Amino acid sequence: MRVHRGWVQLLRFSAVGGLNTVLDLLVLNALLLLRPTGSSWLIALYTAIAYCVGATNSFLLNKNWTFTHRQPTTWRELKRFGLATLLGLSWNSLFTWLASMVAHPFVTNTLAWTDLSKGLAIASGTLLSFLAMRLWVFIH
Repeated sequence: MRVHRGWVQLLRFSAVGGLNTVLDLLVLNALLLLRPTGSSWLIALYTAIAYCVGATNSFLLNKNWTFTHRQPTTWRELKRFGLATLLGLSWNSLFTWLASMVAHPFVTNTLAWTDLSKGLAIASGTLLSFLAMRLWVFIH
C-alpha cells in the first residue's frame, strides 16, 4: 500500500510540475504581450515573476493535493520549500550544462543535444525535487 501511495504522489507531483510549467509560460507571455520589451533586464524580471507564480502554485497544490499535508503552513515549511525549489533549479541548470558537455561531441545538431540534455535534467530533477518535497518539506 505504501509503495502504491508513493507512485500516486509521484504522478501527482509530475502533473503539478506540468501545470507549473504551463502557468510559467502563460504569465511570461502575458507580460510580454501586455508590456512588450527588448530589455534583457525586463525580460529577466518577467521570467522571475512567471517563475514565482509557478512556484506558488507548486507549493499550494503539492502541499494540499500531492502530499495532503493538512497542518497549517509554517515559516520552516516555506523555507524548506524555497531551498528545495532552489536545489531543483540549480540541479536542472547544472545537469543541463554537464549533460550538454557529454552529449555535444556525439550529437552534432545543437538543438538536439541541448534538448536531450534538458530532457535528462528535467527527468532527474523531477525525481530529486519529489524526494526533497516528500522526505523533507511536507513531512507529517
